[in-house]
Amino acid sequence: MADPHRPPRDLIRRISRAHARVLDLLDGLDEERTAQPSALPGWTRGHVVQHLTDNARAFERQARFALRGELVEM
Repeated sequence: MADPHRPPRDLIRRISRAHARVLDLLDGLDEERTAQPSALPGWTRGHVVQHLTDNARAFERQARFALRGELVEM
């Protein structure tokens, strides 16, 4: 759970580091492996990667706006 007293910029750095870790894990994922099924019914590994990518971009956008005191939808 996030510490409500932690500065927002620190949270953004932590999110960025987590995103970098995911990218490192995906670095070796070739086209053949991307097309393989994931543990989610009907989803390939590529679907999961795309979902993570889209969510990461949306959360990062929300964080940037929050730093300016603005709220935006995902």
